[in-house]
Amino acid sequence: MNKNIITKFLSLAAVALIGWGCETNYFNEQYLDGYEQDNTITDVQTINYTLSEDDYSAIAKNSTNKKIAEAAGEDAVAALNAIGKNKYFGSADEAAAYIPAFVASAYPTVDDGSVVMVTYTTATEVPAELQKMNAATEYTLKDADYQTIWGSEEEFVKAITPATESQLLTVVPSEGLEAGDYVAVTYNYSAEEPGDEPGVPAEPTTFTSVLGAAVLNDAVEVVGYVSAVSSQGIVLTDDAGSVLMYKTTGYELGDVLKVSGTISSFNCGFQIGTSGLTVEKIGTTSVKYPAPVELTGADLDNLLVERVYDDYLQFVKVVGTVAVSGNYYNLNVDGTTAASGSFYGLTDEQKAILSDGQQVTLYGYFSSISKSGGAPKFVNFIMTHLNEAPEAAENVVYTSAFEGIADGDAVEAYGYISAVSAQGPIFTDNSGSILLYKTSGYEVGDKVALSGTIGSYNCGFQIGTSGLTIAKVGTVKTTPYYGTPMELTGADMEALLTSRTENELAYYASMTGTASVSGNYINFNVDGTTNAVGSIYGATDNVKEVLTDGLECTVYGYFCSISKSGGAPKYVNIIVTGVDAGDGIVATRASIKIDASEKLYAYLKWNGSAFEKSDVLAVQPADYKAMGQTYGNFTNPDQDTYLPQFLAQAFPYAQDGDVKNVAFRCFASGATSWKVDEYVSNGQAWVKTIYFEDKTDQFRKAEGVWNIDRTLELDFTNTSSADTKAFYQYCVNWVYDNKDVPMGAPTRDNAGVIVSTDIVTIDGAKPAGNYWVSNYGNNEFYTGASAYHGNLDWRPSAVKGAFAVAGLGDLSDDEILAALKQNTTEVFAEVLHYVYPTMTPEEYKKVVIKVYAYGPNKNYSFDFAVVGEGQFEYVADSITEL
Repeated sequence: MNKNIITKFLSLAAVALIGWGCETNYFNEQYLDGYEQDNTITDVQTINYTLSEDDYSAIAKNSTNKKIAEAAGEDAVAALNAIGKNKYFGSADEAAAYIPAFVASAYPTVDDGSVVMVTYTTATEVPAELQKMNAATEYTLKDADYQTIWGSEEEFVKAITPATESQLLTVVPSEGLEAGDYVAVTYNYSAEEPGDEPGVPAEPTTFTSVLGAAVLNDAVEVVGYVSAVSSQGIVLTDDAGSVLMYKTTGYELGDVLKVSGTISSFNCGFQIGTSGLTVEKIGTTSVKYPAPVELTGADLDNLLVERVYDDYLQFVKVVGTVAVSGNYYNLNVDGTTAASGSFYGLTDEQKAILSDGQQVTLYGYFSSISKSGGAPKFVNFIMTHLNEAPEAAENVVYTSAFEGIADGDAVEAYGYISAVSAQGPIFTDNSGSILLYKTSGYEVGDKVALSGTIGSYNCGFQIGTSGLTIAKVGTVKTTPYYGTPMELTGADMEALLTSRTENELAYYASMTGTASVSGNYINFNVDGTTNAVGSIYGATDNVKEVLTDGLECTVYGYFCSISKSGGAPKYVNIIVTGVDAGDGIVATRASIKIDASEKLYAYLKWNGSAFEKSDVLAVQPADYKAMGQTYGNFTNPDQDTYLPQFLAQAFPYAQDGDVKNVAFRCFASGATSWKVDEYVSNGQAWVKTIYFEDKTDQFRKAEGVWNIDRTLELDFTNTSSADTKAFYQYCVNWVYDNKDVPMGAPTRDNAGVIVSTDIVTIDGAKPAGNYWVSNYGNNEFYTGASAYHGNLDWRPSAVKGAFAVAGLGDLSDDEILAALKQNTTEVFAEVLHYVYPTMTPEEYKKVVIKVYAYGPNKNYSFDFAVVGEGQFEYVADSITEL
């Protein structure tokens, strides 16, 4: 029979859980004199409920459940706690044990007979390690942790840097953890170290412009970064060009290197060999590439003739067909007559994604020309990307918008935030710096584009908020470099009171003196002044914390304006970026942002004595932003869409069978928490491993106690119900297929396929009715099932003819009734198989079918045990008159 068709006919209306029903004696009790029965009104309910994430926590904290777990032992206590953390049950048995107490607390007033259908999530053989990952506790580094890392309560930065990265493992608390437990850690990270000169940020790494100008045998010192890695060495790039560092290994993409070596060449390509070479890694950076030069087949042929000199690497794009021969990987490009592209220095990971005959678009460095038979033939490429263009290098030049400006000028500018204050940030481009008065929400290092109008106040240019449009467009890779500050002595400050009569831009300066605090005002007294006083303009709370009354120090920042007292110029205003307390202590490291930092996540594992880094891949805040997630997390189930793409970009050379455990922040059921999913690569895509399933169980209240009840009741006593009629039609169909046909009746149709739930016609006519099924095709006499009447016809007189045809004509009425009942148990068990082909004993232990029998005119119930998937057996002697 067609199982898909059959199951659609039984709607939920036919499914009655034990305990359903109505108060049939209500009318008698209320309106018939002399009718005596308990008149207590009961609250019997049937409720459908799906557990939320908060509910799992409530289940784990439930006092009754805690007692159950404690009585079962330590493992049970740990398992109960894990339910609250994981937001799922370890097994259906756990759900059966702990949901009753939750239901009892949620529905304390309902009466016996009430049923709650609870849908919950359960694990299906989840690896123990993955369960521990999902049960990770959370920890965010505090000020005290950063102080420990930096070894000082004063001289510290609220961030981890490359120099202190290893100490992250030492400050996370381990109280209450057992070996193998995980902790999801949130911390601030800065790629830059604090400056050596207090208050003045360290000058950012400046890449040299050596490559591209140096010639053969030149001794060179280069500061650049690794832009490609091959089996023949790395590609080093500075601001002027790129070169192969032949046979140099041990460095990764983005490593910033300081290199001292000699320019050599091979096959018309410059390189730096290992002889006399010194290399120092001094940092890391993001890697972007210039717009590639597209090479056609004709271009490759021309290179064979024209490239007769040594040159540096060129970033290119080539389209062709891969040709693999042993360890050689070539690239055949349409339009060539003599040249052949060649993949140079492929890594094993790169070879794994290339196959013979594959059509590809190669991005990488054209490095050299090699020969075959003494003649130039192979144009060699060091591959960086395949089929997808790499991220293009930023080619944005800061504006020089403030040259020759005047009050009222409209300006459009692109630059960065170089200082912040309570009165607004300082914006800097190539022409100078200006106060963005009352603008807020930006940090040092933010790249911004703005359009506004030049204003002024107290002989200082500024841009107010009126008509201002401003947007953050990025972040500087390194800490803004302020340059050498202009030292303002007492004499200089006195001179400014008279010489500063026109509006000017802000400029970087320093003052040495003594802080004087009066309420919210912080002045700065400098020796050698008679009238002038330094004034800390727009002091932030952090600056106020550092500049205490009487502190002798040097302040660094932007001199922005001159304000008056009693109508005369007096205060030289400075927006502070740093403070030198005079003893080498950078007092503002902890409070004044001198380094741009970002929030990062790490998944650490406790081994019983120390933390160690795990192989769990945590999705970082910047990743969420790149994926368009506004709140720094996924909203369930969006992660299932984004994570496969995220992994594909992170691991472009993944092999079949590679496994990654991905940790991510997920918003579900009104809360955000950590989740870990396992993904496996099939060589083409990353596929999530499903270790969970949603399951529904029914819980019944009996004698005041809630317990799981895996009994499914099908109530077919309503003879007019469409579900009742559909069920009996299944019975008619089964009897015809399995009883009439073996006795000689024709098959259903010429194709042998059921096309409806009715007895179908054979060549335009209904099958012969001389067996169990009637000519109508909607009732049969083997069980008495009638889809037309919606009942079992158990009148012996109605079925005698069919019994006689089947050779059972000598049975008495009682024997016929007994046979009908026995046959019904057989047919019902078979029909259940078609209606519920996937039902398992874990879902339901028993199915109860209630029917109405015509003749006896009574309701009966039949019990069937679920003995396997889609397999049902009649429970002996379970036919009960209701």
